[in-house]
Amino acid sequence: MFIKTEERKGTCYLEFQYCKIENPIKADKVDIDNIENWKIDSLLIHDEDFNVFYKSYGKIFECALFPNGEKGFFPYGINYYDKATTEKILIELKKIISDKYYNLILWLEEAVNNYNGFYILGI
Repeated sequence: MFIKTEERKGTCYLEFQYCKIENPIKADKVDIDNIENWKIDSLLIHDEDFNVFYKSYGKIFECALFPNGEKGFFPYGINYYDKATTEKILIELKKIISDKYYNLILWLEEAVNNYNGFYILGI
């Protein structure tokens, strides 16, 4: 279900992207100036597959910080999850995730261990 950037065909994907910048938040909002799409180490999920994924696991991801300072999840925008939130998501997903999405667990472990959380960049 999740693919690497080089496997994508088209642009109708949600991108799970590592947050590699030290200060991704300015004035309690996501700083969007440093975000570029289609990073080589991102994980992508097609929007149709994401709908299926979201039905099972969506509530876990409804804690993102948006560029306007609000929180939730927005499939057509920028969603940021800091390191502490990423750890909580990882713990919850490990309890319930199906094997077909397991590469997301490995990817999120990398986000916790080596980066400042992650983004989900919408369609």
